[in-house]
Amino acid sequence: MPALCGRDLRQGGRREKADSKVQKCIECHKQCGEAPKGKDAPKLDKKAKMAWIAEAFHENCLSCHREFNKDFKPEKKAPVTCNDCHPKQK
Repeated sequence: MPALCGRDLRQGGRREKADSKVQKCIECHKQCGEAPKGKDAPKLDKKAKMAWIAEAFHENCLSCHREFNKDFKPEKKAPVTCNDCHPKQK
């Protein structure tokens, strides 16, 4: 059975059994950090950007969290702002 990831969960996927494996994000999104940005950065399409783990988190997690919060107002418990996941250092 293939492993699940955020993409699968957004599309209604679920674990078939309690011990079903959920693949770790880094197994597919092997580049650490964010995709290169700026005027000198290579032009990457959406699929190519998903090689970077931060891009995958932002794309897969945020879209699902926004959808969740929209469906479950007023609780809105899923993190969607930068500070929710990246708290400022004191």
